[in-house]
Amino acid sequence: MEIKKKSFNIAVFAADGISSEIMREALKVLRLIAEKPILILHLRALQGLRGKLELYTNLGPVVVFEELSEYFF
Repeated sequence: MEIKKKSFNIAVFAADGISSEIMREALKVLRLIAEKPILILHLRALQGLRGKLELYTNLGPVVVFEELSEYFF
């Protein structure tokens, strides 16, 4: 199924304990997602970055991070 992208609204919801470093990493991920036609992420957690982060788009939930660090397309 092909999805035509007319608009792409993104919101970040952080749970308690999310550091500003993790939020900056999340924004990097969101910028990449906005530029890509696919929303597939492979994540590898780095030691020391902990928390839970949910990314949403106009298509619904994309991914939930228990630990956030690096992202690959």
